[in-house]
Amino acid sequence: MNDNIHNIKKSKIVELERNINYNFTEPDLVVLSFIQPSIINIFRELYTDSSKLNLNIDFEPYLSMGDAAKVLALFGDAAISLALLMKTPWQPDIPNAGWLTIQRAEYAKNKNLAKICDKWGLYDFRIHFDSNQSENSGEKINHAKGTIVEALFGVVYIEAGLDQVILSVDALK
Repeated sequence: MNDNIHNIKKSKIVELERNINYNFTEPDLVVLSFIQPSIINIFRELYTDSSKLNLNIDFEPYLSMGDAAKVLALFGDAAISLALLMKTPWQPDIPNAGWLTIQRAEYAKNKNLAKICDKWGLYDFRIHFDSNQSENSGEKINHAKGTIVEALFGVVYIEAGLDQVILSVDALK
């Protein structure tokens, strides 16, 4: 886990900044983007063991990391969708409204985001605690990959707002 965090901060952030044409201000938020929900399992085990040993350690921040990463992905998903809509030329025309949805979905769906994750080499940097990785289906893996990309765009949104997401969203095409 420490190696992944170190590698994200020392090399992956620089690559990401080039890919999306944005310089991150909070490296720890970028690292949080790579946290997978399964990480809670290791902290639950540590919490249980520390309780048995009567150690007084506050594990609440660690137990919430997976949820925090999900929130970044939620912001990123919404920001990506809105940015793609803002960049899609469309005249308000009810019969063509479906076309707008199709255009947005082409780039915002997990299948495309998973390809971007692979192109940028992000998946191997995820921070997780999966005891049975071989049971993960392709769909679950694509979802995890898409979530990483969404979370990164969530960081962009939180740090710099929708205008920067609009400038960076072309990297998904």
